[in-house]
Amino acid sequence: MDLIPLNLVTSYSFLSSAVKLDKFFAELNNRNISYCGISDINNLMGYPEFFKLAKEYKISPLFGMKTYLEDNEVNLYVLNEKGYENLIKISYFISKNRCKTLTNGTFSLTDGLSFEGLACIISSESPLFLESDEHELSKNLLELDDLFNKHFYVGIECYQKDDLHVRKIRDFLNKHPFKSIAFPLVKYIKKDEDIKIKLLDSIKNDYKLNFESDEDTSGDGEFYLRDEKEFESLYTSQEILETHKLHSLASFNFKQKRGTLLHFDETKNSAEYLKELCFNGLTKLNKTSQKYIDRLNYELSVIHEMGYDDYFLI
Repeated sequence: MDLIPLNLVTSYSFLSSAVKLDKFFAELNNRNISYCGISDINNLMGYPEFFKLAKEYKISPLFGMKTYLEDNEVNLYVLNEKGYENLIKISYFISKNRCKTLTNGTFSLTDGLSFEGLACIISSESPLFLESDEHELSKNLLELDDLFNKHFYVGIECYQKDDLHVRKIRDFLNKHPFKSIAFPLVKYIKKDEDIKIKLLDSIKNDYKLNFESDEDTSGDGEFYLRDEKEFESLYTSQEILETHKLHSLASFNFKQKRGTLLHFDETKNSAEYLKELCFNGLTKLNKTSQKYIDRLNYELSVIHEMGYDDYFLI
């Protein structure tokens, strides 16, 4: 049984993913994958395109959002119309909170939010699994399990065989009544596309990559879309089955397009205008050697491929 990719972060999570949805769905189609989820960070902006492409490729979608519950990564998935309504409210609450506090945006169980109609997957990489003893961990997970009406899962992120952290979590779960689910993070399609994430991260966090360093340019990443054989070597059959069980719980149908990305200027070709501005800046800095031209062309190609031309212009 194929694992359903649920933990998908796309280019709608600005500067955090190299996944363009059109290329991703084409890849799903090539692999005969019939189901897929989306879980962008604190936003639902990718839903219209995700729905449109899912319909075009006859792939059954599951709509979610990645966010943070008191610093622990949780992924909320829409099961029905009420769940979608509540997820919009949660997204709005987090957005408003981020503007006030200038943080990445979190929420707590005391914020008065409703989680009806939502399923929750907490990442095995969350601090809760690293900092809590067994009793405290069980107590916290039980609270979440009750809150989400048993539609609650521990998302196992496993990227190599015999991962000690994953083994400890599985041992814990074998002694407690919580469901585990295969939950690998996907930020790009091919393994060697890791270099794109490093470049985007360097832009996001304002640092320079060392292109003479193997660590910075290896392109040997973990967060790619693995094939069925790789998934089966990392996850149990039950963890893979749970991805299908979760998907089967959802009856939500996203029918109406509710928004698009902003455009800088409808009268201009954004990619060409951004390129013009950048090369003008290069000339002003007297950086006109072929080395700088090639570097700028490469960075512009990544920005364009991710659909960020208008974002950078704005």
